[in-house]
Amino acid sequence: MAGVKNYLPQNIKSLRTAYGESQMDLAFAIGLNAPAAISNYESGTRSPKPEVRKKIAEHFRITEEQLMHVDLSGIRKISFEVLSDIHKVQELIFAAIPVVCSEEALKNRTFANGYNAHMRIKKCMLAGQEPNDKDYDICLDSYYSAFEDDAIPEAAGNMLWWLLQLEYFVLNQQISEGAQHLMENKISGIEFLRQCYLKNFDFENEDDTNASPDKESIDFYNDSEEIVQDLLKKLQSSRLSDLAYYYTALRYTCGIVKNELSQEMNQAIGNEMLWAISELGNKYAKNYLQVMVSATK
Repeated sequence: MAGVKNYLPQNIKSLRTAYGESQMDLAFAIGLNAPAAISNYESGTRSPKPEVRKKIAEHFRITEEQLMHVDLSGIRKISFEVLSDIHKVQELIFAAIPVVCSEEALKNRTFANGYNAHMRIKKCMLAGQEPNDKDYDICLDSYYSAFEDDAIPEAAGNMLWWLLQLEYFVLNQQISEGAQHLMENKISGIEFLRQCYLKNFDFENEDDTNASPDKESIDFYNDSEEIVQDLLKKLQSSRLSDLAYYYTALRYTCGIVKNELSQEMNQAIGNEMLWAISELGNKYAKNYLQVMVSATK
């Protein structure tokens, strides 16, 4: 396109550096057995073929348009120290997906029971302990009753706390398994990024590396989607409307919306939505962006 600057060479280098990859790492990840090709792409000596360019974009979970025409030179390096500290990772997750409460909500005994159970679960998770199974039942049943019977918006918000995480991990099984291994100290932060988060196209196992969700996972998503949409709609007309708009944007950012767009395009849309509502004063979006910055250096 005339008048549109091509940032492809510098963006490949900026993204590779941010994720701590060598040129060889990136070459192998996208199915090339010639690391020198990446050097040529970054110097501008050669341009990747369209199919290779597509893989590079998908590897870094961005769109081809972003890879080519958005200046990403300011991207910050991922902090592997943060990712290797499981307690820090859990704190980041809880900060990004808030458990909401208010004095008014706590006046409702049913909500209070659910919230107290939620806090016990959270405390166990942060301590690396297994929560009591009864607390899960108390938490979810109490939130459901508080929302359905007494229209407590905080109960709806905290039901979404559970549902959005389940949707994400069900639809991103490779990341889910990697996160479990990370929590069990079976892999390091950098191994999690390279093996589980970044999309890989190993030329020997390309069909298996980024497998699509199985039928059971898709069925779960379809069953939960109606509930999620209903909760978001009702939250929008409550005192927690900011949380509804934040979660709507976050679902795009996490690639768990159901539409005809690619996951990378939905993530790009979600990121723009988060920045926009943050600028409009959405406290949840502001906090999320600050949390993401804290995971970089």
